Amino acid sequence: MRSAFVLLVVSCALLSVAASTTASSGGLKVMVAGSCAHLGLVTAIAGQSGIASVTTFDTNAGTPTPGQLAANDLVVDTGDFCNGGYHDPTTYGDRLADYVDQGGVVLQAAYDNWNKQGTYPTGRFASGGYPPLGLGPNTPTKATTLGNVVRPRNPIVQGLDTFATAHNTTTPLAPGATLLAKWADGRAAIAVKGRVVATSASAYDSTALPDLARLARNTAEYFNAVPGTKITKVRIYSSARTAEFRFEAVGPFSSGFRCALKKPRTKATFTACHVHAKYTRLRVGTYTFEVAAVGPGGADPTPAKTSFRITP
Repeated sequence: MRSAFVLLVVSCALLSVAASTTASSGGLKVMVAGSCAHLGLVTAIAGQSGIASVTTFDTNAGTPTPGQLAANDLVVDTGDFCNGGYHDPTTYGDRLADYVDQGGVVLQAAYDNWNKQGTYPTGRFASGGYPPLGLGPNTPTKATTLGNVVRPRNPIVQGLDTFATAHNTTTPLAPGATLLAKWADGRAAIAVKGRVVATSASAYDSTALPDLARLARNTAEYFNAVPGTKITKVRIYSSARTAEFRFEAVGPFSSGFRCALKKPRTKATFTACHVHAKYTRLRVGTYTFEVAAVGPGGADPTPAKTSFRITP
């Protein structure tokens, strides 16, 4: 007598092997933008693990093209207070907002949040409320270190040390932003909003560079993370015309799943699902179940899948 219930244990066929924690094959690509030389910051970021390249762009001399921005997994914006300000703060702000909308990631450091005209991007980046920290005054003699880490489990602030800074801005938390850490004197230190992270520390303190570089790496790694997917259990009840699946993400930073059930020669249509999916009232025939974990960098491009058959 044919059994009405079949249990499948996980096998290699049920595992997506395309898990990646970076958006770029071989490592993360970073652009440091601003009008001042930031060789110390460039060197510090390049020394972080998982970084493939670090380039610079002088925003006083010109404005990055959409293609130049899109070629990078992270843009570190340091402000434009040298040599007369941004070449075109409006166009730059518009392009920066477009870059974020299309999946790009931005880290703002002081003086990109200084309230002096010409030092910060305007355009849609400003009018659309992308920055996590509002504009504030420059406080070059306000030496401080990292104080209360408000969200200690957030991947963006993992591994930071003293983050000593003598040159910084005093900036308010923007509406809708999440405060991640405060300075020892109580001022806002690090915040996130959407795919933009900001710190009020500048890139001109040699003592701050190791932590600023780590913050850049954490930001790029987190927002570009694409997890893999593994199906952990399959139960097929032919007599009840029902199929059940359990699954999990492979790698860090998973925020959910997308599932699809399809018949042969049909296209999979994915919808949001949790760690368990159940399909009922199935007809006799062959099916393929697919599931993709979703991370900040998008959905697993090679979903885990398994095929099964509902028998009469």
